[in-house]
Amino acid sequence: MQPLGLSDRTSRRSFMKAISTGVIGLCTAGKGAAARSQPDTVLRKGTTQATPIFQNSGRESGQTALIIGGVHGNERAGYLAAEQLARWTPPRGKTVVVPRANAVAVANETREANGDLNRQFPVGKRPTTPLARALWRLIERTQPDVLLDLHESTGRYIDGKLGQSIAYPPFDGVRSGVNQVVSRLNRSIDRAENRFHARELPRPGTDPSGVLVKRAAFEGRVPAYLIETYTELELSERVRYHKTLTKGVIQNLSSRDEHHSGSPSTNGWSPYDTRRTSELFDQLP
Repeated sequence: MQPLGLSDRTSRRSFMKAISTGVIGLCTAGKGAAARSQPDTVLRKGTTQATPIFQNSGRESGQTALIIGGVHGNERAGYLAAEQLARWTPPRGKTVVVPRANAVAVANETREANGDLNRQFPVGKRPTTPLARALWRLIERTQPDVLLDLHESTGRYIDGKLGQSIAYPPFDGVRSGVNQVVSRLNRSIDRAENRFHARELPRPGTDPSGVLVKRAAFEGRVPAYLIETYTELELSERVRYHKTLTKGVIQNLSSRDEHHSGSPSTNGWSPYDTRRTSELFDQLP
């Protein structure tokens, strides 16, 4: 089976229709876009790892954002923000949201369940567990224009950890956009030590390996971002930071889309290598 092409808007519309009918191998779980009380689909249906997926479409056509929370089950602000973002309708384009990707870990309030999910996406190789393969298949079939993975850290970036940072891919035009988003958020944060820092995603071959956004960025060529908040801050503030950065990145992308025509490859990054992703896709369950 061939993955959908990034420049093929008809195919993407067909995918979004397929979400609501269940024909892509995910399970239909009901409508309800306004209240968002019911998911559009369920990933890993019929297993203990079953987790809902929500889709929202703006009034105007545009690009597609995939938002993932709960990869680590003890990082509450990430999955709580994702749940709130599942109820947000972007002004342009579409969002596909997986609030609690690692549902078992979230239920247990533990970082891991069946190993560290965020170490199961080796670049150039098959994802190593059924859940990781299901998430990667979702990425393959959604073909997002941007991916945001929401996490937390036990320390601040300025102290050698990752909290209060957003990692971005080293693609043309990305750095200036993320710096603008970070600058806007930081104006609302009084204490300097709690302000956010933008950093480049580590390249393949560097530790840690198997990270979802690294594979998405460096193999899939998706503009993939990793947002990290500091766990010792107030939960409500951490959720706000996640939501503000996520919306900012998406709206920045939407603004770029307004001023460019054609496929995303004209907007400063390259689309999927369809030969490579086709080969990988054929291996997925």
